[in-house]
Amino acid sequence: MEEYDLIIIGGGAAGFAAAMKANELKTKTIMVNNTVIGLGGTCVNVGCVPTKYLLNIGDITHESQKQKCQGIKSSVSFKYQQIIEGKDSLVKQLQYDKYENVLKKLPNVDLVEGNAKFISDSEIQVGNQKTFKANKFIIATGSTSFIPPINGIEQINYITNIEALQLKKLPRTMIVLGGGALGLEFAQLFSRFGTNVYLFEMLDSIVPNEEPEISHYLKEYLQDDGIEIYTNAEVKKVENNGSETKIYVNL
Repeated sequence: MEEYDLIIIGGGAAGFAAAMKANELKTKTIMVNNTVIGLGGTCVNVGCVPTKYLLNIGDITHESQKQKCQGIKSSVSFKYQQIIEGKDSLVKQLQYDKYENVLKKLPNVDLVEGNAKFISDSEIQVGNQKTFKANKFIIATGSTSFIPPINGIEQINYITNIEALQLKKLPRTMIVLGGGALGLEFAQLFSRFGTNVYLFEMLDSIVPNEEPEISHYLKEYLQDDGIEIYTNAEVKKVENNGSETKIYVNL
């Protein structure tokens, strides 16, 4: 069993901030990170970096379809799988430059990959074999997507932000549940590439925490983009008969 002064569980932004401070204080530290997302956490892997990359390319394809000037016609063709490969390359490079390479330069911080679980109040086990002991722990594991308790949802192949960013082929249609910032971001992202997107929000407005004027005009803007938005929409159940998936909504 290896002993440390500090164990950090989680290799995202918060975990890295803690690791850099611990190194500065010359605290013997080990960071534990699972391999589901990778070093850097949500933002660099399955959040703001890849979504903004794809949104930027989507904007280019979208703008090319608009006829702004009489006598000028333009169009852009794209191969979505190659776009995803470009996104993956960017993520991998940033992951190395901003996280893996930084860790190598922190002499007081070690890294181990795997899932951690506490086996006592001062010990954790990583995977099935490695055990580590410390006086102090920082739990910086982040969050996961909330899967709403909709009748039948376990019978369908739903996706979260993680799987959505790994799709190699554009879906013909997509239903987005939730009209918050992330729901709108993914709705616009796929709509810009040509997917028919339907968004359901159970409250009476999208981005309900914002001012009513923002919700109103943002809804109009996204609808002009071709996204079908339904508010006061309560999803009651979903069904999958093998060839198609049906969703039942109270509007």
